[in-house]
Amino acid sequence: MKKSFFIFLITITITLGIVACSDKNESPDLPVDGLLDYEYVTETGDVVTLTFFISSVPSVEIPGTINYTNLRKCQAKTNYKVKIPETIEYAGFKFTVWNITPRAFYQDKNLEAVSIPAGVRTIGNYDVFLGCENLTDVIFADNSQLWWLGLSTFSGCKSLKSITIPAKVTSIEHEVFHNCESLAKIDFAEGSRVRFIGHHAFAGCKSLTTITLPSSVEQIDEYAFSDCDNLKTVILNSNPAIAPSAFPSNTSIVYNNQ
Repeated sequence: MKKSFFIFLITITITLGIVACSDKNESPDLPVDGLLDYEYVTETGDVVTLTFFISSVPSVEIPGTINYTNLRKCQAKTNYKVKIPETIEYAGFKFTVWNITPRAFYQDKNLEAVSIPAGVRTIGNYDVFLGCENLTDVIFADNSQLWWLGLSTFSGCKSLKSITIPAKVTSIEHEVFHNCESLAKIDFAEGSRVRFIGHHAFAGCKSLTTITLPSSVEQIDEYAFSDCDNLKTVILNSNPAIAPSAFPSNTSIVYNNQ
């Protein structure tokens, strides 16, 4: 019996950085301000199309790279899981995904899971996964190089239940996990470098009952954990500067370093 397969296309905007794969020092002959589509097949047989808008501006963060900037995004018509590739090849050169641009998955109600490769260093300036209400799993690769979570990265991801924040992340910016109502487990990878937790970073995480913050934390901003109605215990492994309104009034603060 002939089987039919339904293949859907997902268009995602992501930023790429070039990695050396040639003895030449010059950059590849890339189209300026051009559109680059990359397709791969997921484990479930779906074809995922990642769309990049090329801008030939050298990166100050990664010397010798070319920046790729956001152009557009199309939502899928059915639920899907996406595994962002570590690298792609184009014009005989290999590229590594090193940034996800702002609003790349903004309010995508069909996104259920995302796997982020080790080479990704930054996740947008704002709203990358904001409003992805059915996102349940965010998986960072081992040895993740991520150091930046932009404003409101996962805000409103109401189905997200747990997260492990990679060790090299230094700052959890404002409203990163705001109103993640199902988020009950927050872990920090061994050797965490998080120094700053911004205002409303975890506000509205109503399923959170306890959290242990790493010894690297130096500052917790106002309303960082406001409206966390069930947060009973916060364990601190340092003596950070804490804004008076950072935690609910009924939350117990335990200093584990004393």
